[in-house]
Amino acid sequence: MNKNILYIFLSFLSVQLCGQSISISDPIDLDMAYYYNLLGKKKNSYYFLKGGDLQYQLLCFDEDLKKKWSTDFKMERRRPKFLNTSMYNDKIFVHYIYETKKGAVLRQVKHSLNGNIQDSLNLGLVFDKLGLRPEMNVETSENKKFQFLWNQESNGKINYWVINLEKDSLQLTNSFTIDKAFGPKQYKKFIISNDGLAFLILSTKNQKKKINEHEYKFFKLNTNQSVFKRAFKIAMDGNLTVSVDFTYDNLNKQIIGGGYYGRDSRYKPEGVFYMKIPSNRFEEKLLKFTRIDFSKFTDGKKRNIKNPMADVSVRDLALGRNGELNIISEHIKVRTYEDELNRIGSNKIDYYYTDLYLSAFDADGNLFWINTLKKNQYSQSDDGIYSSFFLFRGSRALRLIFNDKITFSSTVSEYIVRGDGKYDRDILFNTQSKKLGLRIRDSQQIAINECLIPSQQKKTVKLVRVIF
Repeated sequence: MNKNILYIFLSFLSVQLCGQSISISDPIDLDMAYYYNLLGKKKNSYYFLKGGDLQYQLLCFDEDLKKKWSTDFKMERRRPKFLNTSMYNDKIFVHYIYETKKGAVLRQVKHSLNGNIQDSLNLGLVFDKLGLRPEMNVETSENKKFQFLWNQESNGKINYWVINLEKDSLQLTNSFTIDKAFGPKQYKKFIISNDGLAFLILSTKNQKKKINEHEYKFFKLNTNQSVFKRAFKIAMDGNLTVSVDFTYDNLNKQIIGGGYYGRDSRYKPEGVFYMKIPSNRFEEKLLKFTRIDFSKFTDGKKRNIKNPMADVSVRDLALGRNGELNIISEHIKVRTYEDELNRIGSNKIDYYYTDLYLSAFDADGNLFWINTLKKNQYSQSDDGIYSSFFLFRGSRALRLIFNDKITFSSTVSEYIVRGDGKYDRDILFNTQSKKLGLRIRDSQQIAINECLIPSQQKKTVKLVRVIF
């Protein structure tokens, strides 16, 4: 057995595998706010932001999650659009765009931990006066130091910006055009590292009729030179991608990805694969496939025996200190039907979030173990916002936290999965007397033994703190 796999989770800080305490904040009235962010914890205080079209509000809570203060800030009046907020180096950064006579400007507002504005500056023009306004997307580095903003125009042109929060500057802006706009089912991902390195990963020709041409393209974006000159490809060796995800390994300066592959169909997995790409494109890359009999890991009575992994997709990745990988995937099924009792505008949608599948690889891409973790979440016409799970990363284990049932009076459970694949299932706490609408998958890990879970019911949010 590869000794490195014993340390598959050692890139994460330690977490206690014992009891926990639960605290609930004062309620936060969302009013007309339609976005909010859990900013995290600094100096024994917890920070939260909510906002609407013209303004946003910062809130601070003490160690007991009692509200200490809140303060409102107005954005520019010329059609502002909030983009993102984050905490870095004991500062709170807010980014939004607004209109000027020359076009749309990217603005950064920096707050101290007491809420006061320390600095406010324009980082540059992001849209021309008469230009289109494609949706802006934001990615954040793991250490929160870099913000990566991007959009794509209908002609395939990709525009992107890299913001360095430490230097309060727009570090890079560039654009390039690919053959066509991203397709709705095409995999693409932008990644920004802790050093400010930016990449685009793009899946191409993932079709049965072009199975031998299916490949991934990797674009390195940190240059004002031609992006295509620094791009490279990795062929999938005559396999199709069923589901995949990638992440950046900041410890070893490399991109790591993995997922499910198939040959007959991109909807029917036949095995798992592991991919490793060093940030230096001239170093050796790794791609390894492992065929699996998935029927051994699924309940044949409840699944399509011909395709036991139908509707299973990669949801998260966990890295080890040497490039080990754990792929966490989930069975998700959405069913739309008509209400026979009331046929006028009465389509209903059922959301099923059930079993989790974990596949662990060593640093050489060899499959070490695969496990099935049972859960059964069902909800109706709620976009599934209370379903799924949250991955809490620890050194000795991963915690996968989830609602047992999608109700306001249920229990929250967890799977504690260790590096050798062994696991336990425990109950974290009960919400029966608290009536919480926990959005588990929107949780945030804020310390080595602590996470925040937002609880939302209609126009009210509470913060639920779990200390392990």
